[in-house]
Parts: sequence; C-alpha cells; structure tokens
Amino acid sequence: MADLATTYYEQNRCKKAEGIWQETLVLRREVLGEKHLDTIRNMADLATIYHAQGRYNKAEEISVKVLELRREMLGEKHSDTIRSMADLATTYHEQRRYDEAEEISVEVLKLRREMLGEKHPDTISSMADLATTYHEQGRYDEAEVLHRTASELRRNILGENHPHTRQSLAHLALTQKTLQHMRSSERPVQSPTVAQVQKGCDEEKSLLASENGYVEVVKALLKQGTGLIIAGKDGWTPLHLASQNGHIEVIKVLLDKGADVAVIINAGSTPLHLASQYGSVEVVQALLEKGADAKAADKYEWTPLALVSRRGGFGSFWCD
Repeated sequence: MADLATTYYEQNRCKKAEGIWQETLVLRREVLGEKHLDTIRNMADLATIYHAQGRYNKAEEISVKVLELRREMLGEKHSDTIRSMADLATTYHEQRRYDEAEEISVEVLKLRREMLGEKHPDTISSMADLATTYHEQGRYDEAEVLHRTASELRRNILGENHPHTRQSLAHLALTQKTLQHMRSSERPVQSPTVAQVQKGCDEEKSLLASENGYVEVVKALLKQGTGLIIAGKDGWTPLHLASQNGHIEVIKVLLDKGADVAVIINAGSTPLHLASQYGSVEVVQALLEKGADAKAADKYEWTPLALVSRRGGFGSFWCD
C-alpha cells in the first residue's frame, strides 16, 4: 500500500496518495505503535503530501511530531532526524516564517558539515536552502555568498550541466539580479514627470509612461496609434516595465489593447516572470487570465511559477 501511495505521489496524484498514507498510518500505529520507525516514516510521508498541497499548517503539525519522535528514538545527529529538521524549515519557509526557518536551517547546515563534510550533496543542499531563506529575509549579500559557494561546489563535483548545478546558478543569478535592482532603486534618480515623458518620441514616451505608471499618457499614445511592441534596452516592452513595477492600471490598458503576454526580453523573461519576482499578486493574476504561461523558463531556467512559489504562493499548483 505504501509503495502505491509513493507512485501516486510521484504522479502528482496527491489526493490518492494522501488517502492511502492515512490508512497505512492508522494500521501501523495499531500494529507497530507510535514510536516505531516505520510509523514515523509514514507520518513524514503524510506531512510531505500536505506540504505539496499547500496545506502548510497540517504539514507543520505532523513535522513537529516527527522531529520530536526521531530525536527521541534516533538522536539529534542521525540523518533522519536532520532530514526532519530540514523538512520543518522548508515548511516554515513556505509559511513565510523566515526567522524560524533560518534558525533551523543554520543548525541543519552545521550538523551536516560535521557529520557529512562540506562536499556532501546534502550539505550543499543545506547551503542552498539557507541562502534562499536569507534572500527572502532581504539579506541578499549573505544569500549571494552561500549561493556562490553551492554553485562552485556543484560545478566541481557534478559538472557544469548537471541539473543541480544549473539550479544553483539560477538561484545565484536571481539573487545577483535582485541586488542589482535594489542598488539601482537606491540611486538618487528622480522619476520623470508626465511633462518630461511627453517631450520624447512616441517610443520613448510609451516605455517611460509604462514604467512610471502614467496610464493617461499610455492611453493617449495607444489612441494615436503607437505600437504595443516597442523594444527598449535589452528588449524591454511597455508590458514588461509595467509588470515589473506593479502598475496594474497600465497593464489592464495594455492587455485590453492586445499586448502580447508571451514576448520575451534578452534574458528570456516574459512579463509574468517580472511580475512574479517584483510585482503584485493582482498583476500576476491579470497576466495569467490573458494566457501567460506560468511554466515558461527564462535563460536561467526560472519559471514564473517557481518565482511565485519562492514568495509563498501557488502552494497547491503541483497537485491534483
């Protein structure tokens, strides 16, 4: 029965897997007892299913119990105990309880370095997990250091083209991009006024008006026939700029006029990529309603869905 549940889980048929694991947990508690390792493993599997469905409170409840039992039965430094700590940290991360996730993740990394060494895959994964938490806490410099270390270790051990290496490089690129965006935003540069925007050529007006949320200027330009696909630096379009900066009214106007949600900039990003990373939920929803692809990958293999998931959204997307 447990093997069938695992198969369902791997097929993303989470409801079926959940039902079987609930049934086997009842049986194992009855036959083996609460503290038997197979029972504890069953509890951990059920927590995984709840996590995959976005039911993080249920996942947390079980994960806390699993960690407590494994500490009692196996000790603090057993690999299964450490895995339970890592799982709980992941759940806290999804709940946006980043300080609690950080506290556990720091301990997990320390234990894995001690028990497995710096170059073990699990240790490197712990580095990446902690770096991701630092990123969400706004500690981008610390995140960059850990992502760089994980990337270098994976490149040396697994090779440049291994999926885990590419994943680390993608995380590193995202953190560096965020740092660049943040530092750029801190520069004492004044946004152009409507009057200043209107002095440029039509192409410049469209890009600047979209970037700064001047919806009336955008409407006027569209009315006089200015095109929607105007590529600025690195291929940016008005829809990209409005999506990154969360200007929902501009986005609605552009979409109503038929702006292409699938157009990409040089980095391979669609407007949905930028909205997922920098914009608002409302912007993401507006783009999705117009058919934007949540699974389209940019050159770093980031999808909008993955970017939103980092912010705690769409937790149940993966499951039936």
